Amino acid sequence: MKPEELLSMCEKAVEEALKLGAGEAEAIATWSRAVGVEVEKLQLKSARAHVEAGLGVRVALGRKVGFSFTSHLTPDSIRKAAERAVEVAKAKPEDPLWPGLPGPAEPASVQGLYDPKAAEATLEDAAELARQMIEAMKVDARVKAGSGGVGFAAHASAIANSKGLALSAQGTSAHASAYAVAEEAGESSAGFEYEASRQASDISPL
Repeated sequence: MKPEELLSMCEKAVEEALKLGAGEAEAIATWSRAVGVEVEKLQLKSARAHVEAGLGVRVALGRKVGFSFTSHLTPDSIRKAAERAVEVAKAKPEDPLWPGLPGPAEPASVQGLYDPKAAEATLEDAAELARQMIEAMKVDARVKAGSGGVGFAAHASAIANSKGLALSAQGTSAHASAYAVAEEAGESSAGFEYEASRQASDISPL
């Protein structure tokens, strides 16, 4: 999911909360996707893929603050989250230390946090790298056991509030790990290697 889509959802949640009587409102949304495979005993053991998403709404009625969260990013779920946050705020006692929501901000720009290849990687992409890793271990006949894994992930987030704050961002990650045990003349030794990067091209199974 694109960060601008999440930002639009946050702005909609803030709008809904204000319509319901909130004096201040803020929403934050996150989305993530990950795929990965695990290697055990020089064989592909398991594969996993999952997507997670959520949106939280915080509102203030004077110094009464309420919060609600939904893991469904549908228009109806977002509206209901805003409603629940307002209901919670109405039922809460005043918080004398409530400082109010922050205003607009311009965070530092960091390049290289997002890689389309890592974001679009599939289970088959991860499995292919894992198979290459296994074959690399098998090149040396002394290697009797090998394990590890390969994975890719993408995430996006956004935040918006009634004070004019509106920010969004996205990023990716890729990683690979390998553990091998070699035996010779009754003795054994082990080796471990791990790589992690924002860029899929930085990950080498060899």
